[in-house]
Amino acid sequence: MKILEKDLENMLSTDNTEILIRRGLTCFDHKVILKQVDMGAYGIADVVGISSTDFLGENTIQVSIYELKKDQIGFGAFGQACRYEAGLVKYFREKCLFEDYMISYCIVLIGASIDLDSNFIFAAGSSCRTSCYTYSVDIEGVHFVRSNFEDFIPTNLVDDGFGGLTNMNFRDLFQQAVSN
Repeated sequence: MKILEKDLENMLSTDNTEILIRRGLTCFDHKVILKQVDMGAYGIADVVGISSTDFLGENTIQVSIYELKKDQIGFGAFGQACRYEAGLVKYFREKCLFEDYMISYCIVLIGASIDLDSNFIFAAGSSCRTSCYTYSVDIEGVHFVRSNFEDFIPTNLVDDGFGGLTNMNFRDLFQQAVSN
């Protein structure tokens, strides 16, 4: 059973934080939740979560951009979320907001399935700031599963020997790169 993006959006609220975390949306812990955030030319973000934390002794604002899809998540959803992030970065910088804080951004993509037919998993998986969740619906409600991108990579590079990379001495190459 699938649900509408609006249904997913309505579930994401601070009132439901504990329930959402229990049901697998482990990243969802925000003090402020904004829905349908109109960013002009950058588009309308489904959900933006804002929280604060102390990271390595610095006051940090965590901005989480949620892109919700009733069906498959792929390059389109990832691109949309990146565009919203660019808009927020520019807005906060130009308005000099949060001058006393470091701002950290992350992207959370939620959909019924993940595009495995393109290079999407490599693009999204290479960003440590991007998480993908799939959802399922049963009689008890909606459940979320965080996807580990490595589970979708079609080959095990260790077993394949890394091809020509095996013959390269990266320790020496890195040393050359950092020496004067």
